[in-house]
Parts: sequence; structure tokens; C-alpha cells
Amino acid sequence: MTRALPFFSVLLALPALAAGPSDEHPSTKERVSKAAALQDVNQFFNTLQRVHPNLLWKVSADNYRKLRQQTAASIIGKVDSRGEIPVEELASILYYAAAYFKDGHTSVHWQPPLDESNTLGKRFPAFRLLFDNGRFVVAAAKDRTIVGMEVTGVNGAPVLEFLRPILDRCSGETPGFRAARFLRNEPFWYYLTNLFGTGERYTLKLRNAEGQYSESALETLNYSEYLAFRNQGGVEPFQPNRSGTQVEFFDSGVTAHFMYSSFSPSSVEKQNVDRVFQEVKAKGVRNLILDIRGNGGGDSSMAEHIFSYLYAGKFRSIRMVRAKASRDVLPQVPWWARPMVVVLMGHVVSHSIAEHAFPRPDAFFQGQTYLLIDNGTFSMASGFAAMFRDYKVGTILGYETGGLPKSFGGPHSFVLKNSRIPVGVSWTELLPPLPKPVIIS
Repeated sequence: MTRALPFFSVLLALPALAAGPSDEHPSTKERVSKAAALQDVNQFFNTLQRVHPNLLWKVSADNYRKLRQQTAASIIGKVDSRGEIPVEELASILYYAAAYFKDGHTSVHWQPPLDESNTLGKRFPAFRLLFDNGRFVVAAAKDRTIVGMEVTGVNGAPVLEFLRPILDRCSGETPGFRAARFLRNEPFWYYLTNLFGTGERYTLKLRNAEGQYSESALETLNYSEYLAFRNQGGVEPFQPNRSGTQVEFFDSGVTAHFMYSSFSPSSVEKQNVDRVFQEVKAKGVRNLILDIRGNGGGDSSMAEHIFSYLYAGKFRSIRMVRAKASRDVLPQVPWWARPMVVVLMGHVVSHSIAEHAFPRPDAFFQGQTYLLIDNGTFSMASGFAAMFRDYKVGTILGYETGGLPKSFGGPHSFVLKNSRIPVGVSWTELLPPLPKPVIIS
């Protein structure tokens, strides 16, 4: 049920994230009983149902019921002779369950620090990957002759099928974002899924730039060897915007490349943005490339602050917010609004946001603007791309964003009672600035 209530907007924690919830007491347990694991599963699903404003947007009710049954059955199947299940196995099962909902903000965030002891017996590849517009490409390898080649298969399976145990556990709305999430943290995902098993060798099927296929037999590495490969010869695959907010100039100052890594709200960050545009104005820049590749999002106020330098008319970053009222989110709302949340418990409440004019900055940019995006552009960064598109500010370049124009936010963070596995779940749903036009044929 949805009710309109403009006042409810004060309760909303508008999009923020990419990182998962923090847990002051992370799990130190290695195993839990079957009963404790099943209790955690019930807590996991019940919390998602209470908090998420549109949990079944990509999942049928029947498939949801099957997912709950499958999750419980998977746990029972992993129980040992002592009636216990490793927390690692429980986390892996719940990673899959969270990712099933195709919401990048709804995810498990369990991740132990890796070392030689907890990776004992697990194998890692002698290569590193990057994701290039639907293709997995070798970014680095002990066998340098295969660097730059596309990986089309591993051990006789198509590459997407081989990587499915990882990709199906990476929460995200799009395949591109799930791949980006995997590649930002390769060692953990190889550890969790143990894709390479105990085998000492594997075979890659490769395709070069000319479209010719070949195969390469490579060794697997233990964790120490894998770290040595990454640190000494592994070469860090290119990840854009890793150095924060900065600008560089080309063509004698005609073109500016403004790199922006996160819409993190703060007065200092607003000053950083102001300085960039003041420098752009001082140099007489005519072409501005705003680079939000790899930007995992943040707060709508920062998106609006930047947009006010690019667009002189009335605008909004979000046209409507829907939020689920639940006891779980009470600590996240102002004290004086909590009674209203209690009254509306269980309801999805919607709030429309009007367009309005923002003060025009002195360094307002009037040249040609280009927005550079990729599969790692997520959450509020995807929302910013939607603003750029809807208000026709300039030209968008790059790959599809990792998030969608309609997205989810929050999130609400909680910890499973017995295993202490941390989880995040969206509690807001955000609609893009302008409704999609209806095309009448």
C-alpha cells in the first residue's frame, strides 16, 4: 500500500553507498549450529520484507518463496556431523540470496581479512581481469603474451558460466555493475567461491584483437604466490578516478578533465568542486569532460551542487521518493518524526519533489559539456547521469551505468544475531528527475 505524505520527505536518507554497512562487532565465529543458521536466515528475509520498499520489483512472489526454501535447504545441506555450518558457507549462501533481488544496495557485507591460514587449500589464478563493455579481458598475467586478450572460456566452460558463482553473489541491477563489483575485490571472491578448486592448472580460451582463438594452460597459485604476483608483476588494472576530486587541462586550457570519484557530502568537498569550476573559468575552458567513471554514488545535495554549475533552469535530482516505514529505520529518522513512522508502520510512503531554481554560481560553465560514465557508475552517480540526460545538458560518453535511473537507496544496515554477518537493505526507492516519455506509434 502506498500513501502520499509530503512531510515524510524529512525522514529520507537519500542515496548513499557502494560501501557496505559497518559492524562494530564483526563475526569472529567460525561455525554456528543448524538452528542458529536457520534463525539468521529468517531474520535476513524478514528484515528485507519489513524494510525494502519494493523487494519484488524483479522477483515473482513464487520465486521468492522458492528462494527462501532453497536458502534453508542449502544450509541444511552444508551442516556437518556436529550439526554445524561454517560461517563462511552461510555467508556465501546469503550473498546469493541478497543478490537475487537485483538491487545493488541490498547485499551481504561479510568479508574476513585474508591470510595464509584461512586461505589454506584454496587456489587463485595467475592473471587479473578487467571488464570491457561486456567482455572480460586479461589485464595482467604471469604469462605476459596473453595480456590484452579477451577471455571467452575457462576449463571448457563459457567465461560467464565459469564466473557465475561469483557474479550471482554480487548484488547489482546490471551485469556490468556485478562485474565491476567482482573486479574491485577479486581476491575475496576467488576465496569465497573457490572457483579453481584444488587443481594446479586450468585452461583459458582466448581471442585476440584479430578475432583469432587460442588456448593457454596456466598454473594456479596459493594465496602467498597470488599476492606476490599481484604485488610484483600483476600490474594494477586501470580504475578511473581513484585519486578523488581533481582537474587537469589539455589543448592549452581549451579542454578540462574534471575527475569526480564520489558524491560525498561535506562543506570541504563543496569547496573542492567550487575551486575546480573557478579554475575552469579562469583558464577559459570551452570543453568540459566530467568524469564519473567508477563513482559509487553519495548524496543528492552534491549532485545538485555540481549540476547548478551546468544548468541554469529549474531542476531536481529526484522526482519522487518512496520509503518503507518500519521499526528498523527508526534510529535513522529525526526523533520528532518517529511517532509518524510508528503510525505508518508497514506502509510505503511516497513524496514528490518539485523542480526549483538554484543560485547561479559565479563560475557557471557555458561551454560544451561531456559526461563520462561506465559500469562502475552507481547509485547517485547513475542518478546524476539521469539528470544530465533528462535536462539535455550535454553529451554522454562511455559505457552503460552500473545503476539504473530508477534506483534504491539508504541503506539500512543490520547484523544477523547468531553469525554476526553484516547486511544492508534498501529502504528508499528513487525515481529519476523526469518521467520517461510515452512513445505512441
